[in-house]
Amino acid sequence: MKKVDIKKAVGIHFRKRLCHYEHNIFAPCRDWAIIFVVFSFFIISITVFNFHIFYQVDKGKRFFIDLALMKAETINRTTLRNIIDVFDTRANKFSDLKSNKPLNPDPTL
Repeated sequence: MKKVDIKKAVGIHFRKRLCHYEHNIFAPCRDWAIIFVVFSFFIISITVFNFHIFYQVDKGKRFFIDLALMKAETINRTTLRNIIDVFDTRANKFSDLKSNKPLNPDPTL
């Protein structure tokens, strides 16, 4: 029984049918095949990497949280009240200026 090389038989069959620019510098079939292979490689490797990261995060092997280091800092309420008062006075001054227009709009006069 004669041994048939499948790669050679299939390669010749598809090459003759799809690639008409076999010996030219411009071979769109070859270029598109290279683009397809590179794109497929990137898509597969990105997908595998994403599943790997998802699995690690899901099992708690990534992003360790040390509860002892997490301390809740309290807000200094007096300082916060002073800051809010400053903004309230600015808002009041602005509303006063909007309602009571100054007599001299130009400060150089």
